[in-house]
Amino acid sequence: RPAARGAAAVHGEHREALDVLEEALTRADEQRDAGRNDGGEGGDDALPERALVLGAMAEVAYKKSDLDGANAFAERALNAAPRAPVAFRLRVKNTLGKVVYGREAYGPAEAAFTENLRLAEEEGLEPEAVLARINIGLARHRLGRHEEAREILERALTAARAAADLANEAFALLNLGTI
Repeated sequence: RPAARGAAAVHGEHREALDVLEEALTRADEQRDAGRNDGGEGGDDALPERALVLGAMAEVAYKKSDLDGANAFAERALNAAPRAPVAFRLRVKNTLGKVVYGREAYGPAEAAFTENLRLAEEEGLEPEAVLARINIGLARHRLGRHEEAREILERALTAARAAADLANEAFALLNLGTI
């Protein structure tokens, strides 16, 4: 029963997080609309607050196992910021890849994460590249390609250690332990 109570508590925390984010989204929309009412463009920023909130909502919905919600919020986040920095787009696309993975479509998930890795490496965004490598490793493991999974997870681990990225170092180690 403690595990059930723990899961319920986490679910409650995610619900609270979504409530806070929905309020933030409403405020961002109100500010945007007020800017338009004053004759301003109201969306001139390359990464508007609305997109940031939608991206966060996508991740929270994913953590709640609401794959449809996560997908919808992520798509809205990308649409809300067509000129967003590559790092933001990669984080949102990572969520979209996790949605595909969560639907047990491991081949398409691997393809999405591989595209993220290509773009992250092209742009020199190592934290996003580490995350993509970890997720590629997870997908390859689910596809039964254990040696390839181990190799890319080891690359992720090495890069995470070099960047002193303790969270992704732990995540890479955890996943290496399952292979």
